[in-house]
Amino acid sequence: MKAHIILPNNAGKVNGGGKVMIRMAEVLQDLGYDTSIEFSNGSAPEWLDINVPIKSVQEADLVIVCEVSFGWIGKVKGFNVVYYQSPTYIERDKNLKPISYKEQGADAVIFNSEWNRKRYYAEVGEDGPIVHPTVDTNLFFPSKNIDLKKGIYFPRKNLGLAVRTLDELKKRGIDINWFCADEVPEKDLINIWKDCGITMITGYPESFPMPPIEAMSIGSVPVGTTGGAGLEYMNNENNSLVVRDGDWQGLADAIERLSKDKELFEKLRKNARDTALRFNNLNQKKELKEALKILGAPTPF
Repeated sequence: MKAHIILPNNAGKVNGGGKVMIRMAEVLQDLGYDTSIEFSNGSAPEWLDINVPIKSVQEADLVIVCEVSFGWIGKVKGFNVVYYQSPTYIERDKNLKPISYKEQGADAVIFNSEWNRKRYYAEVGEDGPIVHPTVDTNLFFPSKNIDLKKGIYFPRKNLGLAVRTLDELKKRGIDINWFCADEVPEKDLINIWKDCGITMITGYPESFPMPPIEAMSIGSVPVGTTGGAGLEYMNNENNSLVVRDGDWQGLADAIERLSKDKELFEKLRKNARDTALRFNNLNQKKELKEALKILGAPTPF
């Protein structure tokens, strides 16, 4: 039985939605599908290293389309499912609304979080099961050389907030060497990230932000503002430090506190890794298998 994944060509970069789709393709292989992938925006990036065949097909038993490639719905014949990750441009412009993917020809929609499912249902009126994204907990593995004097942040998530926070930390004399993670291939990013004890999260509400869960997996403690589904797994004082959205002074306070409290850091780091382990391939395999059964999609099981 054949499965085909259609994804944007940002796969493998920092927090790219396509990266999530590649991991789903690998899970489909584990479920017994003969799986292939195709890039809606052109050919695969040269630096991409995956084990799933990249090719164009005209028909498959199961077709899963990343929502940002919605123009491909029905282009490949078969049972078409949209994996809805909530494009960030909707969060930036409140005048934009989610479209009905069933009206676009999809047979079903799968959501990546409960927050996203409820939000989409309220605005569009379409429902579906939840399949959480997965983090490769073997690839994102804690390092023994973790350093609280090193940090990392993701500027596409809210550069202005990050800059204000960094300026405030500098004024306070907090000596942390920060790395700006933007458009960095995953393997290169991990080599840098594995030594960084603090990950600054400056995102606005999202449907399932990947940097915090990847930070947790690699042993770097997420500190920052978030919302949406991020709060479904970011637990303040337990596995991360969370402050109010837009509060750059509060963010600086939290980073300063963590950088000076080794005991707190070790507690959050351990609990964070335990949290990340809940979002591994085995979990997605179980959720995806159940979701496809619920939807009545063609399955080899």
